[in-house]
Amino acid sequence: MFAGITTLQLEDDDSLVTGISSKEAEEVEYKTPVNIAKNPKINEWLALVEKEMKETLAKLLSSSVNHLFAFSDDEVNHT
Repeated sequence: MFAGITTLQLEDDDSLVTGISSKEAEEVEYKTPVNIAKNPKINEWLALVEKEMKETLAKLLSSSVNHLFAFSDDEVNHT
């Protein structure tokens, strides 16, 4: 799951993971940040990072599909 991630986006005090970035500079901002301070064991917070990555991507996909279906053919310029 972590193969495409090169950077964890962190708050200034490094206690919250707020998102992830790829080497291509693609960024995903988490819907709910992961608190490292409350989960100091690396296996715990990495599991939470993975869970939030999946949940955020699922929410973004759902939102994208809803926006896609909201388009009508009249709104798209085919030229």
